[in-house]
Amino acid sequence: MGCFGGTDPEVQQQKRVSRELEEKIKAWNKDYKKAVKILLLGTGESGKTTIIKQMKILHISGFSESDRKDKVEEIRQNIHESIYDLVTNMSLLKPPVNLNSDHSEISAAYIRKLGPEEPTSYTQEYYDHVQTLWNDKGVKECYRRSNEFQLIDSAKYFLDRIMEVRNPNYRPSDQDILYSRKKTTGIQKIEFEMKVPRKYGGGSMEFWMFDVGGQRGERRKWLPLFEGINAILFLVASSDFDQTLREDTSTNRLREAVTLFSDVWHSRFLQEAGVIVFLNKQDVLQQKIESGKSIVQYFPEYKKYEMDSRDGNIKDEYLKTRSFIRDLFHGTEFGVVKASIGIYTVICLQPFIPSPPLHDILAGLYTSTTDQVSKFRKQFPKLSLPPCPVLKSWGSWLEACNYYARHLQSVKKVVQSFDTDDAAAIQIHQELLNDETIEKEVMDIKSNFGYLPDAIIQLGKSGVELVEQINIMRTIVNKLSAVEGEIGKRVGEKMNKVLIKNDGYDILSRISDVLTKTFPNDVIQHEMTKKKRKSAEDRKSSVLPGFTVQLAENDNRQCYFHFTIATDTGNIRTVFEDVHTMILMSILNEFGLQ
Repeated sequence: MGCFGGTDPEVQQQKRVSRELEEKIKAWNKDYKKAVKILLLGTGESGKTTIIKQMKILHISGFSESDRKDKVEEIRQNIHESIYDLVTNMSLLKPPVNLNSDHSEISAAYIRKLGPEEPTSYTQEYYDHVQTLWNDKGVKECYRRSNEFQLIDSAKYFLDRIMEVRNPNYRPSDQDILYSRKKTTGIQKIEFEMKVPRKYGGGSMEFWMFDVGGQRGERRKWLPLFEGINAILFLVASSDFDQTLREDTSTNRLREAVTLFSDVWHSRFLQEAGVIVFLNKQDVLQQKIESGKSIVQYFPEYKKYEMDSRDGNIKDEYLKTRSFIRDLFHGTEFGVVKASIGIYTVICLQPFIPSPPLHDILAGLYTSTTDQVSKFRKQFPKLSLPPCPVLKSWGSWLEACNYYARHLQSVKKVVQSFDTDDAAAIQIHQELLNDETIEKEVMDIKSNFGYLPDAIIQLGKSGVELVEQINIMRTIVNKLSAVEGEIGKRVGEKMNKVLIKNDGYDILSRISDVLTKTFPNDVIQHEMTKKKRKSAEDRKSSVLPGFTVQLAENDNRQCYFHFTIATDTGNIRTVFEDVHTMILMSILNEFGLQ
């Protein structure tokens, strides 16, 4: 009768499917535990998907004909996105850029009419318009200023190859596929094997590499999913120092990468994973620096950065820039205070409100000509030129005040020697420098706030211990609270608000007290102070209200840095051999075999 369903074919089929699913899950779990798992992390457009493609070239069979056929549409879409973004942003730049011919105007109207989405078909007429625009000097100038808007990195690569791509029989090369761009959503995985050197036992090692979306909206999906990851490859687009995020045009891409790296380093889900940082897009970074661009406009702290001679020629601006970028990340692994308490917010307190005359002097009102600079250097050969502050960097305004406090009389002497007929601004500047309140104002500012730029630089240095950082911050707080008058009152109130908003400062202060054993007796829980000897588990951490301080668990955790070009297969082959060796050594150490 089958009243218990024992012979019902449908029930039997369901049971069979269930068993098969369970077996697949068991097999997957077994393989997952056996494989070396690498998680690719980083902000959007840092090169993570390109690394996945390189693994396919280096360790699998490369790209099939089907893969290449699928990439044709993606590459053509990259071309359309690039030319559309260039044409539509020309008029939005400040100052705007104009097209160079009537023919280009016709082609631009054609592209704008199509809109941002790819056309229904890529006709030869379409490619003619793209070619016309890419040959236009105005479009090339817009491309030169592409850091001022959002444009994919591969724009020039594919627009330079428009004659190849327009061929109906176009077959993408490996390099074309490496440069092709498509936003990653969700999680992608690739599996491959690498041979283990004989000196380590021979055989092969299986890798599972996961690629996850880097945009802010994608990140919340992946951090909790990867407990048990063996290694993290964190990719940084080093060349993005002068660009902003697609999803937030007020945030610098490189600063966002530093913040994300700090989050990853301190994530409780990833504490057991080794960390390797790929400082990627070195080719683009080098091109930018050699074309005359400087990182100092976006990272004022670069002005005082001193490159280690072991990193190469200290006069090479590219080498200095890439070392500076590396050290931005090198500092975060030690829990740098500035990332936790928002120290840069302190600099933005507007700690002084310069009077209009002083404001104009600090802003560098007059335009220095070659003759004026020559006069300055002739009279004071050992004195640097007056600094011009960065608009939104209060640290640079304070440094300017420090300069004028030390050299006001020298600057006044030089400026008074300038010919007022050269520029109207010179006479205005001379009158400003004669204002009797200027000297007192710059001296007051130097006395009350002049130490802040150096303090912030000290906080930003890699390897500065937590206790030292907290002591620097406490010194800042004490000095600011001692400033008298209305300005002192305003600064003190603002400072308190900043610290209240930054919960991490209070936590790190208490951690510092624990490490220096200066905490109040009633802070530590009674049962901890009661024991004379602690078990191994007790020694791992000291518990305070609301947080745990790891004393020794991660003392040996290390971070490795590589300068990379993700589209260069030879570079990635060499770098990944090093990564393989690092992971292998880590595993051998874990089992006490090395």
